[in-house]
Amino acid sequence: MSDPAAPHHLRGGLDVTLHDGATTLRLLVVHLKTGCWDNPPGDRGHSCPILRRQIAVLDDWILQRQDEGVPFALLGDFNRRLTVNDPFWREMTAEAPLDLVTSGYATPCWGGSYFIDHLLLGNAARAWRIPDSLRVMIYRDASSEDRAHLSDHCPVSIRLALPDTAKK
Repeated sequence: MSDPAAPHHLRGGLDVTLHDGATTLRLLVVHLKTGCWDNPPGDRGHSCPILRRQIAVLDDWILQRQDEGVPFALLGDFNRRLTVNDPFWREMTAEAPLDLVTSGYATPCWGGSYFIDHLLLGNAARAWRIPDSLRVMIYRDASSEDRAHLSDHCPVSIRLALPDTAKK
């Protein structure tokens, strides 16, 4: 997901397929451009054009998984306060239904805020999500000195109930 024309290169994504017997889950881990938190997509600030290009790449990846019918999840640092009303979210879901697992929640990370780290589920993986399983690991009792050495992100997770492959 790095932009070769960017003055500094960002981390790329990780595309991996997990197998558990007959069940497959495709994961795409991302770290998108920071700075276009909730700006309109047409914003010409330094971050939004890069994020628009990254979202276009994600949209293509999502459509490919949709065409393949493969259960999938996108996760990581979107650096965007995605909501179901966000224009970038509407673009990603225009042709492929997705679940925004963090929708409607605030993160307790570092005192609470809107999520910028997200989990998105597509295809059959949407049905595998265990309700109310969203969790955020927080750093307890971190002094300001400790905080300088810790990530500004807290790990986000959910639980999935994979189909029983023994019955197949």
